[in-house]
Amino acid sequence: MARKFVLVLVAVVAVMAALIALPNLNRGPQSDLSIEYSRQHLASTDAGLATQSAELLSIAEDGSATYTQIGGQERRLSLSSEELSRIRAYILETGFMQIPVTNYPQSDDATEFTKYTLRVRNDEGQKTFNWVDPDVHEGVIPPIITNIGSQLDAVMDRP
Repeated sequence: MARKFVLVLVAVVAVMAALIALPNLNRGPQSDLSIEYSRQHLASTDAGLATQSAELLSIAEDGSATYTQIGGQERRLSLSSEELSRIRAYILETGFMQIPVTNYPQSDDATEFTKYTLRVRNDEGQKTFNWVDPDVHEGVIPPIITNIGSQLDAVMDRP
């Protein structure tokens, strides 16, 4: 009788251990990820392009972020786990890191536009993309790049 009790107890412990370990196995390994995102508002002048304003967002692996307006303020931000998970998923689970590095420049007749730079570093390496507002580019900018930019713009624009 005691032997059956010990076997049942061992089985219960094994099932509980499996239930605890299963969600961690499905999640897969977490890759280190750091992001630098900048946007520059540019305008044409007689001397060429001039920067009207520039902003930089740096996001560390732990979700802490720094927002800097060039020539102005700097503030610390903290991304919620949901925001960080969403941004990580856009970058690591959508094939973003497999997109060939390409610049998406403005057309020759563009006079006022915003230029974006996204630099992503993870265990697989580093990718840097430069693009402009889609309406001043003569081709197609991959939607995944502009979607990630929109997510990061929302972080920069919050109070």
